[in-house]
Amino acid sequence: MIGPLALPTQLTLYVNFPCNLRCKHCFLYGVSGYVGEYMAPSAVESMSWDVFHAAVDPILAAGGPLSVCMMGGEPLLHRDLDGFVRHLKATSSVYVDVNTNAAVAPRRIMGIVDAGIDAVCVSLDGGSAEVNDAGRGRGSFRHAMRGIEHLLEWRRDRHPRLRVSLNFTITNLNYRDLRSTAELCGRLGLDELYLNLPTFVREGEGEAAKAALARLGIDFRSWQGFRIDSVVDGIDHDELKRQFEELAARSWPFDLYVQPVGYSSAELPLWFTPRWGRVMRQRQCKVQNFRTTVLPSGDVVPCTVYPDVVVGNLHEESIADVWRGERYARFREMVNRRLLPTCTRCCDLYDEAADDPAAFVSDSRRIHMYAPRSHA
Repeated sequence: MIGPLALPTQLTLYVNFPCNLRCKHCFLYGVSGYVGEYMAPSAVESMSWDVFHAAVDPILAAGGPLSVCMMGGEPLLHRDLDGFVRHLKATSSVYVDVNTNAAVAPRRIMGIVDAGIDAVCVSLDGGSAEVNDAGRGRGSFRHAMRGIEHLLEWRRDRHPRLRVSLNFTITNLNYRDLRSTAELCGRLGLDELYLNLPTFVREGEGEAAKAALARLGIDFRSWQGFRIDSVVDGIDHDELKRQFEELAARSWPFDLYVQPVGYSSAELPLWFTPRWGRVMRQRQCKVQNFRTTVLPSGDVVPCTVYPDVVVGNLHEESIADVWRGERYARFREMVNRRLLPTCTRCCDLYDEAADDPAAFVSDSRRIHMYAPRSHA
């Protein structure tokens, strides 16, 4: 495998950790109780301008391609988010998107849209309030729909290039509702629907990965946030397969992505079983060579979902020095020699851009991100 680029071309910025929802599958605030047991001291953190500049400015100055994904918590609760977007979009080649629950004041959403953000992906886990709210909390469907309506209105009247998407995480609460959600997406006139298999970790997998990372001096405990057995167990695999087949058989008026991409309708349900390890085809984590994640504290982590796998801090080193540093190199070497047990259901491992580091860096994700799986 080719080694890492001179600088990352993709940044995930956790701009904050506070959130206004308590979704059951969330590694921070979900059924695992992760915040209460481990993340509580960090849960109030928001990214400062100093950390933001340290993360993005050296890459901008180098003139290379860059895409930035803003995450949280709920990123739209960050008071400076529109300023962050505006700073990035001052360089027209930077692609910027945000994942949000949209359950915030409309002015916050309008702020990032007017700042020039390229895409807004709204998390919604069902085609109705009954299904969605079972996992995301009462009223969350209504709030998300209101946010989507505002986004579509602003796209029509002011920002025609804005892309508006839905992000759906499959659990045992909603896996029978895939078609209904796709039909909702079509009625709304959205650009994309992402159907994501959830990241989760069994106890034995977490303990084995913790022992391996201890050799790098990392006290790996964040895997416990993905102990979400109660929302991933009990799925009828035949029914899930039928749902995937039904989606694939239809032509949709939007881009439909089932992630991980490249797996058949028969293979995907095995994600929830011990058999997944024998089905999965990825044996190296290619995104380690072009993407990194920065936390509000300035910590740099190679794994988007594991905030204690720290390879450097931007208060102490530049992003370039961290990226090319020994600690990062040792981590890359470890996971590319043999994936950790906690890697097997990690969204980054199966990233649709894994074979093309420039895949997100475009004004049009539809054309340049990757080939749609499920519509002709």
